[in-house]
Amino acid sequence: MKRQVADRIFLALLTLLIVCVCAFETSSLGHFMVTVGGLPAVALLVVLALLSLSALGDTLLNDVLPERYVFRTGLRCRQGLWLTIAVLHTMQAWVLMNNRVGYWVAASYFLIAVRCAAVSFLDLRYRHSCERTTDFGALDA
Repeated sequence: MKRQVADRIFLALLTLLIVCVCAFETSSLGHFMVTVGGLPAVALLVVLALLSLSALGDTLLNDVLPERYVFRTGLRCRQGLWLTIAVLHTMQAWVLMNNRVGYWVAASYFLIAVRCAAVSFLDLRYRHSCERTTDFGALDA
């Protein structure tokens, strides 16, 4: 489980770094994506930043801090959150590939998206195995 926590923290911080590079580094391909994409690309980056901050908060509150700190909504929505982040990274890659630039950067976005989906799947698998042995599913109460 500790590896999943490290993966989630790493992926959330990496996503925030990508958003910052896309927004502020004018010579990057991510900034080119924002320039070409216009308002939808800016909205994608804002949503990606908010989701990654939420994922980072969920991981820190539910997995790193002591048991008395629980972010119940984060636990319930964790898989959907990571899958949405994966879809948004795929959309970033699609914009770059659609404009026929940055295939290597697009490939890195795809790899990050695959890792986000894997984190979601592994967490769901872990939660399913815990529900059989503990009262982990009682979070809705």
